[in-house]
Amino acid sequence: MTYEEYLNRREQDIHTANQLHALLVEEFGAGNAVYEDAIIDRYGESSLNLLRQEKLVQGCGNICGRKLYAI
Repeated sequence: MTYEEYLNRREQDIHTANQLHALLVEEFGAGNAVYEDAIIDRYGESSLNLLRQEKLVQGCGNICGRKLYAI
């Protein structure tokens, strides 16, 4: 992979993560916490990983073994 290909891929990942975040905000509202399994059920584990990587969601708690993420 060339550096240019890396930059293009990175730009695509950022764009995708921002779109996913917008969908989460639309569905759950900004400033709310969402269970990890709800995000995975709707968008998939790779999408959750991308949101974490871009720091668009942040772990904020754990209730009865279920992780919560702040939007």
